Amino acid sequence: MEELYLKNLGLFQKEDIVLANKIKDTSLEHINIDIYQDEIVNIKYNGENLYPTYPNVSAQIQVNEFKKAPKSYSMYPVRQDDEPCDIHDKFVMKMQEASPILNDDKKYIHKGVFTESDQIPLLIVSSCGAGYHIQKLIENFEIFNLIIYDKDLSFLKLSMHLIDWEPILAYFKQPNRNIYIVANEDELELAHLILIKIKNINPVLVTIIYFFQHLSSKFSSDVMSAILDKGFLLVMGWGFYDDELIGLCNTMNNIKLDMPIYNGLNANISLCNIPVFIIGSGPSIDNDIEIIKQNKNKAIICSAGSGLSVLYSNGIVPDFHFEIERMPFINDSGIKTNYTSQALKKYTKEYLDKINFIGLNVLFKEVFELFKKRYLFFRNNDAGSAIVENSIARLTVTNPSVINAVISFAAILKFRNVYLFGADSGYKNKDLTHSKDSLYYKEQPEFVKDLDLNIEEFRKVKGNFCDEITTDVTLSWIKEVIETILKRRDINTTFYNCSDGAFIKGTKPLHSEDIKLDKIYTKEQKEEAFLQYFKKYPKEKLIKYGSVDMHIKQVILDIEEIQLMCRKYMAKITKKEIYLIIQNLHEYMTNRYQLTKSLIGGTLKVLSSFAFMHIMASDSKVKNDFYAKYYLKVMNDFLEYVKKDLIKKFLN
Repeated sequence: MEELYLKNLGLFQKEDIVLANKIKDTSLEHINIDIYQDEIVNIKYNGENLYPTYPNVSAQIQVNEFKKAPKSYSMYPVRQDDEPCDIHDKFVMKMQEASPILNDDKKYIHKGVFTESDQIPLLIVSSCGAGYHIQKLIENFEIFNLIIYDKDLSFLKLSMHLIDWEPILAYFKQPNRNIYIVANEDELELAHLILIKIKNINPVLVTIIYFFQHLSSKFSSDVMSAILDKGFLLVMGWGFYDDELIGLCNTMNNIKLDMPIYNGLNANISLCNIPVFIIGSGPSIDNDIEIIKQNKNKAIICSAGSGLSVLYSNGIVPDFHFEIERMPFINDSGIKTNYTSQALKKYTKEYLDKINFIGLNVLFKEVFELFKKRYLFFRNNDAGSAIVENSIARLTVTNPSVINAVISFAAILKFRNVYLFGADSGYKNKDLTHSKDSLYYKEQPEFVKDLDLNIEEFRKVKGNFCDEITTDVTLSWIKEVIETILKRRDINTTFYNCSDGAFIKGTKPLHSEDIKLDKIYTKEQKEEAFLQYFKKYPKEKLIKYGSVDMHIKQVILDIEEIQLMCRKYMAKITKKEIYLIIQNLHEYMTNRYQLTKSLIGGTLKVLSSFAFMHIMASDSKVKNDFYAKYYLKVMNDFLEYVKKDLIKKFLN
């Protein structure tokens, strides 16, 4: 056994020296191997048998059962139920309507039936155990991506004494094959690490996950539950062509306004000691508004989106207001406008003139023009930011809500004490989804009026000041992103959550009446704390390569390469090749020009997800072959439309 272990250790040292060193340091004192007549009878973990019979026999039984009834989970990236109005929606609808499975009004459920070559694009396995099941899985299935998780590396080290890992590692050295071994004692952190692995392989794969439960335990079940609970994050925020095109055009218009731009350079850090109040429009802020009034001269007041309406209704002028939304619509007069500017026009000019406005590059020019004091910032992975010089700073996280952008600023600029108000990320009462002073409450959208907190789209999460509250997918997304931002905050920064909503990891719950601030700051001091990070750039030098034309031409070249790929496989494509095409497309897009990725990447992911979900759920070879070809045709048609649209808008 020791000789086999040393051989395997040498293999792992060649593949991953960090992992190999962790394996060497892992103790096996809580594991014992029962051997009778040179055969492994069982393995004891903390004195208890791991298997009901011989470990290799148990492994074979499990694999046989898995082959008959594989366990799988599915996540729907998007469903187009309304009349499509965007180009993206129209092509997504084509994919949906061509699939009886995806077009079914009932919730999509992956049947988990193995057909044809028994391919498994993504398999998550709970525990290395003795390792025999891993050998048998790759003997019985064509596995492209295997993720094995455990609480620690003791089972991996055990398996290295019992099985030869060389054939397993050689199998996953083949093209389009990956194996990952992930260990962590914290269930949520382990789930997070697994989701990062999936995202890096290809986020489309999260739409169908196969799960092989080797060793049953509360820990392994909790990890899988956390993966399913948070997996939706991988299918959120992919973006789509129409939205990114608007952002690109708006960025070009906003550059002409010659505004100071966020540069991210170091400045007077003593101003970071000024407390910051971030104002959202969650219902709990109604209980905090008097405290905010009392401290308005003792902190920098930053309103986020509809949080401005709460302050306006209570006679408070924020030092800074932030917006990120670019949603267009046609008003009752048939004029094309946007929701953000329409909301801001409800405030008086005198009120807006007193506010420093900080807006994302994708906003409509009309939004910036409402403010006398206006400032611009860019973000990563955005069509608009793709065309500006690399020297321009970009925020990494600004979505899905404007409050995420404001928290990003507060964290990056290293303010020492930040207080969150109205960042509820959930509902205590279906009749109180927003502050009574917010525009959302006064002009309630249709989807809010008939809110049913008992349907399965809603979930219970830990409350900030109570046991639990109800939240939904979007609010969960906002909360998860806030927690991601706070993981990277400066060690000297403290975020206090004064909101009576969801608990946010990385913040300290604090009732607003317990805020004790003494020092008063001038308006100039508070403004300088933010504005010292903004400066003007010569607008004629902001766009890379001098003009947008060069960028568009590169996008068209990238599109034509993808179209060649589509036509190459159009004549003959089956389920057997569909995963490889989707994976090749993902890898191709990963290495493309940022503007290409921003403009078409999100739509291509959705189209790929539909193809993947349909084909993995259907056992009809004829229908699958048709749908695979149809996927390539729809994708090619979409790319052809985009190419012509870009030429018409930018190159004619």
